[in-house]
Amino acid sequence: MLKELSAFIPTKTNILKRKSMCLLHARFVIYTGNTEEEFQQEST
Repeated sequence: MLKELSAFIPTKTNILKRKSMCLLHARFVIYTGNTEEEFQQEST
């Protein structure tokens, strides 16, 4: 039971991190007025 919980907790925080990153990315795109393609070109 404890092992399952400790294995589940990191994945849940990873999902939350990914969600917040997506929100930040969406805000950044709206803020700069860039499309995702332009954003990817700038990051490479």
